[in-house]
Amino acid sequence: NALIKEALEHNRNLQAGAARVEQAREMTTIDSAGLFPSLNFGLREGVKASNSTGDIVGWLLNVSWELDLWGRVRYQSNAAKAQAASAEADLHWARESLAAAVAKTWFGALQNHELVQLQGAWVKEQEALVGITEQRVRIGAMAKSDLYEAQFRLQQARDSLAQLQLANVQNIQALEILLGRYPDASLTVAGGLPALPSAPPKGIPTNLLERRPDLIAAEQRVATAFNRARSAEAARLPKLSLAAGLSSIRSDMFLLKDIDNPSLGGSISILAPIFNGGALKAQANIFSAQQKEASIAYGALAMQAIQEVEGSLAAEQSLAQRVLLLEGGMREQQRLREVDTVRVRIGSRDPRALHSREQLLLSTQMNLTQTRGAQLAQRVSTVLALGGGWE
Repeated sequence: NALIKEALEHNRNLQAGAARVEQAREMTTIDSAGLFPSLNFGLREGVKASNSTGDIVGWLLNVSWELDLWGRVRYQSNAAKAQAASAEADLHWARESLAAAVAKTWFGALQNHELVQLQGAWVKEQEALVGITEQRVRIGAMAKSDLYEAQFRLQQARDSLAQLQLANVQNIQALEILLGRYPDASLTVAGGLPALPSAPPKGIPTNLLERRPDLIAAEQRVATAFNRARSAEAARLPKLSLAAGLSSIRSDMFLLKDIDNPSLGGSISILAPIFNGGALKAQANIFSAQQKEASIAYGALAMQAIQEVEGSLAAEQSLAQRVLLLEGGMREQQRLREVDTVRVRIGSRDPRALHSREQLLLSTQMNLTQTRGAQLAQRVSTVLALGGGWE
C-alpha cells in the first residue's frame, strides 16, 4: 500500500496525464465561452499632428452575442466537456493500471527473493553431492565420469542462481522506476509471498464492467465525436448575432453637433456561408467519420474487457488446480524424504539419494512458489479487469 501511494504521487506518466486533464478542463471554458455575451471596452486618445489644433479622446463599450439558434456552440461546449471527462477517465484508468503494475512487480520481487533462497539451497545440496562423489572416486567406488557429471550439474545450478539473482535485481529496478525513484536496486525486499485473498464469486454481473475507467473514457470519446459532428453541421447554417455599443468622444479640433455624447447604438447581423470550397461540408464529414470510428473502438474495447474477465477467471481456476497438485506433490516428496532419511541412517540407502530427494523437494517448492506468484499476479489482473473488484 505504501509503495502504491508513492507511485501515485511521483510517477511521471501520471503527472503528464494530470496535465492533460488540466488542459481539457481549460478547453471546456474556451469552447463554452460562446454561450455567453462578450463585453469589450476600448479607450483611444489622438496624438496632435504638426498642423492640428487639438486632441481627440474617446471610449467605447461594446456587447456582442451570437444567438445559438442551431446549437453550434452548445454542441461545441458539450464536445469539450465530454473530452474533459474522457481525459479524467483515462487518468483514473492510468492510476488503477499503475497500482496494478506496482502490486504485480512487488509480488514478483517477493517471488524472486524466495526463489533465490530455494535455488541457493539447491546449490548446497549439489555441492554436497559433489563432495560425496569426490570421496568415492578417491577410494575407487565410483568412476571419474560420475564426478564430472556432478560438477557439471553444480555449474548449471550456480548459473541458474546467478540468473535468478539478476532477474531479482532487474525486477526491483523496474519497481523503482514505477515509484519514480532512481533505479539502483536499493529497495529492500524481504519475506515470502502473502496469502491469496478469497476468489471472486460465481455469477459476477457483467454490468460491473461499466465501472471500468477505460470503457468510460471510450464512451466519452463517442460523445465527443457526436457533439463535434453536430457542431460542424450547425456551422453550415446562418449565424445570427446581436451587438450593442456605448461610446463617447471629446475633441478640441471639432465640435459634434446633433449627436448625443455619449451615444448608444445596436445592430443585428446575419452571416450565412455561401461558398467556401466545400470546407465546412468536409469538416462535418470528418467529424461524422470520427464518430463512427469512436463507436467501433468502444464496441471493440467492450468485447476486449469481457474477454479479459473471462480469461482471468479461467486462469484463476487453472492456477488454483495447479497449486493443489503441487501441494500434493510436496507432501509426497516430504514423506519420501523421511523414508530416505531413515534408510540412510541404518545404512540401507546411498546418502546421495537423500541429497537428490532434497533437490526434488526444492524443485517442487520452486514450482509452487512460481505458481503462487502467478496466482497473485493473476488476481491483480482480475481485479483490474473488473474495474476495481467485485464487492
